[in-house]
Amino acid sequence: MFRNEGNLYIDVYEAVLGKPPHKFIAVPNVLLKESEETFFGVGIQRKMLLTDCLKKIRAVPIEEIVPTNDLEGSELEKQAIENLKKISRKSPSMWKLPKLFSKSRRKSDK
Repeated sequence: MFRNEGNLYIDVYEAVLGKPPHKFIAVPNVLLKESEETFFGVGIQRKMLLTDCLKKIRAVPIEEIVPTNDLEGSELEKQAIENLKKISRKSPSMWKLPKLFSKSRRKSDK
């Protein structure tokens, strides 16, 4: 969601096991931090939960939905790096890119 004060993301989660009270949950966030549960959208269908979430955040500033003033720059950097590592665990070669693309001498250059 694009607003004048910045971007707000909404992640949609679907319960696939068990019998939760709500099949879908929409969670507003700013990538590194999620909102409080009061702004979560819930429902048995995707359209329903997004409507519920949008109603809750409609006239509320992003800083109230997801307060970020308690995170300092260094803490944000640490969380971003950890999140990237978690996401990329399936492809560990991503962290070896400099090695993959380093220049090597051709046989004729020796």
